[in-house]
Amino acid sequence: MDPVSDSSVELSDEESDGSDEELQELFAQGKLQPGLNIPVLTKKKIYINNTVDMKEKLEELRLDLDWIESLDVTTNLPDLGEEDDKDKTTDGGVHDDFKREMAFYKQAQSAVEVALPKLRELGVKTRRPATYFAEMVKSDEHMTKVSQVMMSKQQAAEKSEKARKQRELKKYGKKVQRQVLQRKEKEKKEALEAVKRYKKDKRQKPSFLDDGDGDGFDVEAIGSKQRKDASAPTRKSRRQTAKDLKFGFGGKKRGVKRNTADSAADMSTFSSTKHSMPSRKARKGIPMKGKKPLKRLGKSRRHKQRKKK
Repeated sequence: MDPVSDSSVELSDEESDGSDEELQELFAQGKLQPGLNIPVLTKKKIYINNTVDMKEKLEELRLDLDWIESLDVTTNLPDLGEEDDKDKTTDGGVHDDFKREMAFYKQAQSAVEVALPKLRELGVKTRRPATYFAEMVKSDEHMTKVSQVMMSKQQAAEKSEKARKQRELKKYGKKVQRQVLQRKEKEKKEALEAVKRYKKDKRQKPSFLDDGDGDGFDVEAIGSKQRKDASAPTRKSRRQTAKDLKFGFGGKKRGVKRNTADSAADMSTFSSTKHSMPSRKARKGIPMKGKKPLKRLGKSRRHKQRKKK
């Protein structure tokens, strides 16, 4: 160890011993002040209930006025009924909010019972008349604005609530519709599979073809009644028979009236008086001069001729 450090330690110990002796001498003389480990003695404040002075001040402040001006009423403490032993021994239940507020209520009620007869003796009316009108502190315009704001808020709340219900109903409707479609698709798929199985094995008849009442129908019988047997004789109706008598019995219809070489050469049915017709100009009365027709008159001359006729 370093010798310098040893000497410093020894000196410090000597100084500490000397300081302790000095402290003891100062403590014996009473010159030491209390430190951190010594409790400090403080003087306790004494409260004096000087009732005489307080009464004098009260008499100075008291005004000689009628009771109607002050309306002061003195009542006894209300009886709250049976209390717990703890409330009786300590503070009488002042920390119980319900009991404290009930005490205030009963005390005010007893004060009203004392004050009302006095007011009636003095002729003071205690009931508000039916025609009483008290003007409001705020103006009608201000209250109208307040009511409008309240109404707008209420309408907005009702509108949002209605929109929320509509959204919920829409979601529920879509859900129900989706379930119905899924059920229909499932039933259709099951019916098709049952028909396929029945086509393969006729013994496994689907349930929807026969409901157990005996009135089910046979799949093979569908369309079989409409088929005609080739060997069976055909029977015509009366209407078809009448048409056959009038128009014939069928056969080739197209090209029946077309001429042939024999029909074109046949002149037995030709009549000169019947089939020879005058020309168009002869029918109109236009005179003919030889083979060349006369020149047609003009429009104005034709018009004059029609007038003369």
